[in-house]
Amino acid sequence: MDAPANPVIRPEVPGDAAALRDVIGRAFDGEPEVVALEDALARRSDSSGYVALVGERVVGHVRLTRSWIDAEPRLVEVLVLSPLSVAPEWQGRGIGRALVAHAVTEAEHAGAPAVFLEGDPAYYARLGWRPASELGVTPPSARIPEPACQALPLPGWEPWMRGALVYAETFWALDCVGLRGDRLSRARESLGTTASGSRADDDDPPMDPDPFVPPGFVAPTSLQTPQFRLEPLGPRHNEADYAAWTSSVEHIRRTPGWPDGKWPDGRSVTDNLRDLRRHAEDFENRRGFTYTVLDPVTADVIGCVYIYPEAGGPHRAHVQSWVRASRAELDVPLWRAVSGWLEADWPFDGVTYAERKPGDEGTA
Repeated sequence: MDAPANPVIRPEVPGDAAALRDVIGRAFDGEPEVVALEDALARRSDSSGYVALVGERVVGHVRLTRSWIDAEPRLVEVLVLSPLSVAPEWQGRGIGRALVAHAVTEAEHAGAPAVFLEGDPAYYARLGWRPASELGVTPPSARIPEPACQALPLPGWEPWMRGALVYAETFWALDCVGLRGDRLSRARESLGTTASGSRADDDDPPMDPDPFVPPGFVAPTSLQTPQFRLEPLGPRHNEADYAAWTSSVEHIRRTPGWPDGKWPDGRSVTDNLRDLRRHAEDFENRRGFTYTVLDPVTADVIGCVYIYPEAGGPHRAHVQSWVRASRAELDVPLWRAVSGWLEADWPFDGVTYAERKPGDEGTA
């Protein structure tokens, strides 16, 4: 398993330009327009870039640019996160997640009510993002499949901020809004949407051109040890799951792999049920695999394990797990069991899973 990197993230400076062109060019191989976009956005006074460093080396980059929602009462200034780049040799090490978390923190400090991006909904859902359509915001172009227009509402968000998302003109001038041609067709097929943005026929599930797991792989439905057992998380676990994590908020936030404080949050049991339904749909559609962790005797919920795509290529997984505070002693055994399971029974080329060490179970 690739060990997670711990990059230092800071604002970009003019001296980073050459390194950024190299990182972005290799991250977006075959898409030279993204390098041109970064050069142009860097000249805007309403756009801010941040670089990820490992040692003295630039290994990743993210940018926030002012855009707008065309709401009925007035235009609302928001931020668009684009581009996000990680050097290929550093992908799958948690750098993209760290850059996204840093950008969100900067957006909060700037007072933005929301941040938007174009991206894989299965990946960004694990970071707390949701389809912009749930906020009443429509994509700036029909060439962005609706599920791929992702939003993260911040404390300044208000329900009346509904309408079309309007990108800054630089994105349009360089034709960097949405997809075209075969890439658009593949994205629509993968996400199960049509050219109008509606869902495709559920009886004809989409084929992902770059699947998380190989087509012939059958995801395990259980993992059993003397201390716990795993089974796919679903709506039937809602009340027990909700009781487990709401009793352990601070403990979970101190658990390795939960660094940004975005979850656990203040959601209701009804919102939790919606989240569990999404996880079950992801499992069925092979977009991600979430397991509840149960006591083998009482079947009480002990915790949860999440296996979702890692940015940086197919067949790479980002794994997170937690246990409730009253069973903190199982955090390290769970990590060990799941790590071995992933290596033995899953088809991933790389896995990022925050390491536990003896003594970590004492953080309750």
